[in-house]
Amino acid sequence: MTHCLWRSICLSLLASLLFAGAAEAQQRLGYVDTQRIMAEFKEYQEIKKRQDEIFQEFEKALRDLEGQEAKLQKELEEQSLVLSDQRRMELQKQLATIGQQRTAFIKEKFGTGGELEKQSAELAQPLMERIAAIIQRIGAEEDFDYIFDLQNMGIVYVRDPQLDVTDRVLEELNRGL
Repeated sequence: MTHCLWRSICLSLLASLLFAGAAEAQQRLGYVDTQRIMAEFKEYQEIKKRQDEIFQEFEKALRDLEGQEAKLQKELEEQSLVLSDQRRMELQKQLATIGQQRTAFIKEKFGTGGELEKQSAELAQPLMERIAAIIQRIGAEEDFDYIFDLQNMGIVYVRDPQLDVTDRVLEELNRGL
């Protein structure tokens, strides 16, 4: 529901900006496709690879916890007839503790605001700042009134593909600017 509201607000704002300035002067619009930049820019691919490695590390640690939990569960089931009450309670307590650890681990590493999200954002932040700076500079140098990001804006009507500045952003990123 909020996504639709956000999209409506953005499209309304866009329409009002376009029509408000139409009487005064021709407005110059541009758009950039950050999804394409992420797909094509080599440095982002390296960031994505590191993000995937972090995910794999966390996933392996989770599988280890699940393995411990499964092993204890199996031991409890297989030996339940021969275990003393004290040993059975001990195993059940260990099983409950590992289950709690697993749940906490999932929340801590994979949950909203978790370690995976934080590390991914940390890795991508410098590149996001470079992209934003390049877009700002291109907008100022080439007298664009607006440059829209197709990825974050949602549905955008683009009449003239020559307004796409994605290639310029990629060129400058690859040149190291």
